[in-house]
Formats: sequence, C-alpha cells, structure tokens
Amino acid sequence: LTIDTSGTGLHKRGYRVCDVAAPIKETLAAAMVQLSFWKAGRLLVDPCCGTGTILIEAAFIATSRAPGLTRRFAMEAWPVVNHDYEKIEEIRREARLKFEEGLKRPINISGSDINPEAIELARRHVKQAGLEGRIRLSVRDLRDVTIVDEPGVFIANPPYGERLDNSRAAHAIAKQLGILQSRHPGWTLCAFSADMGFEREYGRRATRRRRYYNGRIECEYHIFEQSTRG
Repeated sequence: LTIDTSGTGLHKRGYRVCDVAAPIKETLAAAMVQLSFWKAGRLLVDPCCGTGTILIEAAFIATSRAPGLTRRFAMEAWPVVNHDYEKIEEIRREARLKFEEGLKRPINISGSDINPEAIELARRHVKQAGLEGRIRLSVRDLRDVTIVDEPGVFIANPPYGERLDNSRAAHAIAKQLGILQSRHPGWTLCAFSADMGFEREYGRRATRRRRYYNGRIECEYHIFEQSTRG
C-alpha cells in the first residue's frame, strides 16, 4: 500500500518558473551540495550555473530554509488533516521564522555562465526563492573564471554529450574544469556528468564518485578534492 502525501513531485520547490535546455532537478542539486562537503559560510562557486538551481539549493541549506516552504502538499486536502489546518500553518510559520533568522547569517555563494539568458533566468529564480541580493551572478566564460578569495568549493553540472548532443563540446568543458581547479590551489571541484570519459579529459581521477540518474541518463558525480597545483 502506498499513499501519495506530496502530490506534485518534491523537486518542485516553487521558485523555478522556467528553464533553458537541460535543467537539473532541485532535489538532485541539493544532494550534490550535501555530498560536496561544503559547509555554510565557506565560499561556493558554480562556474556553469545555468538558471541557478545548485546555487539556490546551497543557499537554502545555508539559511535553514525549508525547501517546501512556499508549496502545498496533497495531504493538506485530506479530510482527516483538514481539521488540523492551523497546526500545519503553525509549522509553516515556524519554518518562515527559521528562514528569516537564517537570512541574517552571511553566505558566500556565487555563480557564472556564458549564456546571458540563463543568468537572467537565474536572477528571476533567486528572487522567487526569497534570496535576492544573497547570491552573486555574472555572465562569464568558464575559461575566464578566476577567484582570488580563500579556497572554497566549485560545484558544477556542465553540459555533457548525451544531454545536449555535443560530445566534443562536453569534452572541452571537462578539460577546462580541470584547468580551472589547477589554477585554484586548495579548492575542491565537484562535477556531475554522463560523459564516461570525463576524468580522462579532466586530467586526473576523481577522489570520490557516486553514480546517479538524471532522468533516464546514467551519470556520475565526480569529487576532485583539494588541488595543490598552481
């Protein structure tokens, strides 16, 4: 016996109103952040941020923002639950207060993408998520990304061949991510890809890896721990 208490899929947080090609689900993005060993307060950068999903999920974690804060759940319409509606609203009020307190904490999260349309959508999503002004966004080629702050974590969901039907471009991006980490000593880089030759193009083997499915596409999450090269 199974009972659907959620209704709309749990990855539907309510902030992502539209997307460019090949989006990543919010739940998967949150898992990527949690598996990266990044901690709130440390610098996090997504150099291929697209419409900002990884950045927003990281900011939710950093500010203790309940991911379902602005959505409704199927169980709220159940007759057995309806008479306890005030209790549900009380839980929501507590979650809102926790988020408001979390917004007082400093966060250091930024992202960039070569696609201006993606960055414009990312700004809209950040605002929709209640995080306006808390995430830095810019239009920038991956090859031009240089961070002068103290070492942090790069997390990326770069384009890969099966997803956008351009394996040559995917290989080039994997190579550039390897170069990106090599010029940022002390940084950890995490990348999600369906390209089975990703590590070869990157230039080193991942310290850790996890296998997932992005929709029906089998992918690996590569974690390249702190680089000592400069």
